[in-house]
Amino acid sequence: EEQGADSPAEMLCAVVAWGSAAILASVGGAFGPAHEGHPRHHHRRAVLADRGPGGAARRSPCCVAELRASMMDEDEAPSDTTTDETDGFVDVESSEEAELPSDVEDLESLRASAIAKDAESSLLALCAATSRGECATEWERADVDAMCRDLEASNPARPLEGRWRLAYSSEPGLYRSSPFFWAFSQLLSERATPLRPRNSPSDKYDAAIYALTDALPFYQVGAAFHTVRPGQLVSEVEVEINLFDALLPRAKSVMTTTATTVPSARGLTLTIEKTEVKDSSLEAVPGFGFISDLAFPTKNAFASLANAPFNLAPGAATVEMLATYTSETLRVTRTESGLLFVHVKDPAEF
Repeated sequence: EEQGADSPAEMLCAVVAWGSAAILASVGGAFGPAHEGHPRHHHRRAVLADRGPGGAARRSPCCVAELRASMMDEDEAPSDTTTDETDGFVDVESSEEAELPSDVEDLESLRASAIAKDAESSLLALCAATSRGECATEWERADVDAMCRDLEASNPARPLEGRWRLAYSSEPGLYRSSPFFWAFSQLLSERATPLRPRNSPSDKYDAAIYALTDALPFYQVGAAFHTVRPGQLVSEVEVEINLFDALLPRAKSVMTTTATTVPSARGLTLTIEKTEVKDSSLEAVPGFGFISDLAFPTKNAFASLANAPFNLAPGAATVEMLATYTSETLRVTRTESGLLFVHVKDPAEF
């Protein structure tokens, strides 16, 4: 039709109808199936306003109901379309694409979780192969330490509470997973012995005592646990003694250490309160019933030993448990003296 034949209403209808068709085509491309081999992307459609005499837009007849729907106020229009009045372009952004960053983050989180699970499985396999570290070589200890450091780099923030079973100790004496021995080493840290055992790594009193204890052939450490509850940690180490199998039954007991806890920036600050013997099989033997009543007041005893004439290290009953990695099923902890322990969550906790 010629330009003069168009009424102003008809020209407005033509422009709005064409613009609506372009917008619908763009939205259809954004929400519809992507072409094979091409990802979805933001679509831009140009709306060219053909102005007639006096600035009126060219229009053609169209459905009045459709025009009214397309000429809604901005407040009523869909929020996923924005118009740039300076260049005449309309941006159409699909809500599905707007959520893409969170989807990517979820995928990255799942990928990181899968990698951590694989690393945990490899670590636990090596821990089991070395009998919780009892028979580990120096190379194997270095491998465990390196694997733990890889996990520690991710450092997920997980609660420490629960019952944790010992899976690895960097020291051959598994009983040293008990915080009592962390405090005992701290108590004797400033003392050296003139008689150093051949298998002792240093001339410190605690190292010499551990070297002698680890060499004893007639005891075996069973399961060892840390039970962490609000304000308290209880360590349990099962010990079995088989001194004279032919004459006496094997003696079993659980060495239990109780500590109060205070959360710290690096894990937990422990104050060792007492250590006692529980569930001893010797209680049934005549004359050994007193064993169940044995309890060592660690905190008070260590405080007394810090005074004259012993003058041992003060404040030894307070130690740090550095929680360097904790997941839902595995925990890596270190001590300030450099000990490394790996624990797994007791299945009964799930």
